[in-house]
Amino acid sequence: MPRAAGTSTIFPFVMHDFVAYWRTDWKFHGVTLLLVLAWYGISTAIILLTKWAVSEVPGFKFPLLITTTNNVGAFVWSLLFMRFVLGNTPYCTKEQLLHSFFPVSVGIALEIGLSNIALSLLSVALSTLLKGSAPLFVMFWGLLLGTEVFRLNLFFSIGLIVLGLAFTSVGNYSGNVTGIVLQLSAVAAGGFRWCLMQKLLQRTGNGHRITALELTYYTAPLTALVLFPFVVGLEGKSLLAYLADAGSSQVAFMFLLLLLISTFVFLLLIVEYLLVKRTSSLAMAVASVFKEGTTIVGGAIWFHDRLSMINIFGFVVCQIGILWYMFSRTQQPQQEEAYIPHLSLKDSTATTFVSAKGNPVTEQEEVGIVQDTENGT
Repeated sequence: MPRAAGTSTIFPFVMHDFVAYWRTDWKFHGVTLLLVLAWYGISTAIILLTKWAVSEVPGFKFPLLITTTNNVGAFVWSLLFMRFVLGNTPYCTKEQLLHSFFPVSVGIALEIGLSNIALSLLSVALSTLLKGSAPLFVMFWGLLLGTEVFRLNLFFSIGLIVLGLAFTSVGNYSGNVTGIVLQLSAVAAGGFRWCLMQKLLQRTGNGHRITALELTYYTAPLTALVLFPFVVGLEGKSLLAYLADAGSSQVAFMFLLLLLISTFVFLLLIVEYLLVKRTSSLAMAVASVFKEGTTIVGGAIWFHDRLSMINIFGFVVCQIGILWYMFSRTQQPQQEEAYIPHLSLKDSTATTFVSAKGNPVTEQEEVGIVQDTENGT
């Protein structure tokens, strides 16, 4: 958001700046805050349910299977919602599916798959620390893909966040090199797909602005397809043995549990896409760091994990970095949004909307599409 007129530039964290920033568009910021809270709550529910499934259910050690079924379920939910609630399904060309949506799906599959494998080799604290490097990777990919512009203020705030999270986790981790490399690779893949999501969900000019529901509809099944060979190769034999020994009631229970988790994943994807659309991929990365930091502090409160003065100092530094980042963003106008061009057959340089049946959309229909998208329909 552009900076509100009359705000102080001497000290960035004074109440006057905060109030003026919210007054610029309090409805927008209020909805964004609610989406962030929903994102935290839903993601926490998914983590708890998944951890319970793989640790408490005897013999059920299939994290990649859970991830695959989550994406299948998200696709089914998005299809049902668009077909029976909205009354239509989106359309895209093979080129758009391959060049726009498939890279996002690969990024999602790599992020989740590598992270699940790394978690079996690392402690939760070390995994949390490595995930805290997400803003650096997002900034790196953002600079390459054009979703971010390098600024010293932004760079230093991200550095403070990562440094603070590192201090927060000092003395609370152990792991091996393989797990560290896998987790960092997962974070890098996540930063890549977040930047791609931002380019897909935002637009400029007269391009069609894709909705969060449409992005779920396209990326979820592709993510499941990317993960499926790994499920067969890494978990196939164990899964067959589990199904052979499990009773029908146990199989039915696991099916319902996977259905519940996939429903939460569908909601999480929608909320995440909406947040990236309303803010930026880098803002989402910073929000995830705040969540990781509060996870460490929550562990100290609820599970009596030991926190030293260095850990507490690191948490404070991390929050200062987040506040600095938020202030830096208020000083800059919003970036121009990216868009998905639909090439016309008559003119390869023209852009036009394409309807669900593949027909060009008129100017009046174009306005209706954009208005519906902005209203969340």
